[in-house]
Amino acid sequence: MRRILDALDTPEPLLPDDESFERLVLEMLGAKAATPVPGTEGIYRIEVPWSYRGEGVEAVYPAATFRRSVAARTRPEEVEYITPLHPLVRALAADARRRLLLVYPNVRGLPPRRLAARIVPASEVPSALFTWLGRIEGGGGLLEEHLLTIRVGLDGGILGAPEENLRWLEPDEAGEVPREALCSLFEGRFEALREAARAEAERWLARRAEELRAHRRRQADILRQDLERDVRDRLRELDEEERHARGMIDSTGQQSLFAELEDHGFAARREVVREYRDQRSAEIAEFEQVSDPPPPRPLGALFLVPEGPAR
Repeated sequence: MRRILDALDTPEPLLPDDESFERLVLEMLGAKAATPVPGTEGIYRIEVPWSYRGEGVEAVYPAATFRRSVAARTRPEEVEYITPLHPLVRALAADARRRLLLVYPNVRGLPPRRLAARIVPASEVPSALFTWLGRIEGGGGLLEEHLLTIRVGLDGGILGAPEENLRWLEPDEAGEVPREALCSLFEGRFEALREAARAEAERWLARRAEELRAHRRRQADILRQDLERDVRDRLRELDEEERHARGMIDSTGQQSLFAELEDHGFAARREVVREYRDQRSAEIAEFEQVSDPPPPRPLGALFLVPEGPAR
């Protein structure tokens, strides 16, 4: 669930390994929904579960593939090529995001679990891992959305980077943590630890927003330079066309002494070019905008307790 959300949110090329993407989607669909087509490799019959039949998603795909190599040698009408931007994958991602935000443990609608604990190696320090959903918005709406995992030690210090801390969310054997151990370690400290994590999440989002601003500012400068060049060239072309149309330049290319007074609509055509420049300039200015991130949304906390008698 987390991996497919990360893959769809990133601006980098999405899951270049076709087989990794294939395994991810098949895992989310379930073994009963996707079955290999006999006599083929990398082609599946997919019966889409009801919960994923969103807009543009077919109920059944008789033959579908996730591999570019297969799609390249088959016809689109014969084999459906499912990419990270396919409606089915978007429906999977939307459902995954919904369940992440609701923090439901499964689709049966059980009470949400926002607090949990797990045993970690004895070499690790006791800590709490707080998860947050951060949004960065700007011109055009949502720019990025991040699942932030902020790990805080008992002294309030930040441990590791959010990307590194994701490993603690992997569904490995967590072990049982006695209530007494949790109370002795975290009772009376929880609010301070959560506040430290919140502040770090806000700092992370602020840094990321500033990186986006700098990146978009550079892109906007290039777009403005290209726009001015295009407008200048088009106005120059109109000037040339007008001189020819009015007879200001004769057939030999020389300047004529007498010219027509008729406009031929060149003033209106220049105005169209200027209107395009103004509209495009406004679009670039909007693209350049990156707003200050809103406060991150808390999702839950995971208590990390080292194994052994020390706890």
